[in-house]
Amino acid sequence: MNELILKANFLHNESEELKNNLNIISQQVEELIQFDQNISSLKDVKNKELISSIGKGVFVKTSMQEKEFFVEVGSGIVVKKTLEETKKAISTQIKKLNDVKVHLSEQVAVYEIALQDLIKKISKNN
Repeated sequence: MNELILKANFLHNESEELKNNLNIISQQVEELIQFDQNISSLKDVKNKELISSIGKGVFVKTSMQEKEFFVEVGSGIVVKKTLEETKKAISTQIKKLNDVKVHLSEQVAVYEIALQDLIKKISKNN
């Protein structure tokens, strides 16, 4: 009986952790979608002043002179990309995160079914 309760507790905790991860990933997807929309709005901007973030809530006035972006691709490496290349990279990230969401959702479902089964067994033993 105690073993069943321990398993149920474990499954519940794992399920809750996966749900928290799902929420974080969903938030990241929403941020990327918003970022993609913001990048799209720069399509028609040329030689206009912008306010750009330089990090930690600090902004500076800038002038957009060309339609290329400097994009970090990992390990601190920055490459120059066009608007279309940048949007494609964002789209790829969104797709990968959505794939992870599907996998996590499936895992949550498996844990919840197993948890329900354990709860039934625990109830029968009482």
